[in-house]
Amino acid sequence: SGHPQVVIQKTRALNISYLAFNLKKAPVDKREVREALDIAVDRDALFKVLFPRGDAMQAVSAFPPAVPGYNRALKNEFDPARAKQLLAAAGHPNGFEIDLWALPISRPTNPNGQLMAQMIQADWAQIGVKARILTYEWGEYLKRANNGEHHVYMSGWSTDVMAADEFLTPNLTCAASRGGIKFCNAEFDALVEAARGEVDEAKRLALFERAQAIFKRERPWITMAHSSVYIPLRKDVQGFVMASNGSVDFENVYRP
Repeated sequence: SGHPQVVIQKTRALNISYLAFNLKKAPVDKREVREALDIAVDRDALFKVLFPRGDAMQAVSAFPPAVPGYNRALKNEFDPARAKQLLAAAGHPNGFEIDLWALPISRPTNPNGQLMAQMIQADWAQIGVKARILTYEWGEYLKRANNGEHHVYMSGWSTDVMAADEFLTPNLTCAASRGGIKFCNAEFDALVEAARGEVDEAKRLALFERAQAIFKRERPWITMAHSSVYIPLRKDVQGFVMASNGSVDFENVYRP
């Protein structure tokens, strides 16, 4: 920033963008196929183009690393060769055709759905998968996705609450899955349910970590991005702590 009296504070927002698979529709109803499509995406290249200012971080799990219970053992991979092996093992040595839905609105975690779709389309072409990019007006987009017309569609989530449950329960539990279109996994549900009822903090967070390991193994999403929130401050302001939802709390804030 050009102003000598102003600093810009930055924090990670409590949000995520991702591509959600239709778990009822072949061929993405197969775990190996979902993993192949995920590891065929070159996130590093994609982020350079979509987030040139570096104001987003790559999402690995279902929520950002700032949230307690985040599973730090999880990793993203970029491995087109292994992706091809997975497709062959799943019975698709020559790839297949798939509908890829591009987000029709701009979001901090996905500023340009069409461009993201084109880059993913190019990555998938490298493993023999032909993606047809579709999009609809926002209301129509949501309605059709809820009806399960997609193979994979761009979506996202944000919350004001720094809790794993705020991401997992509304998006990834069987209760949130309309007719099995979204993720519904008994093992995952049991862990989330146990975590919600656990009063011991360490045990609760460990349960959430185990739930995320199942999420990453099953790959219902291609995890994409967490965005940042920026707040400009005068240099002489003391004691201000940014909230990851962008809200502003002036308790204990002062200027000497």
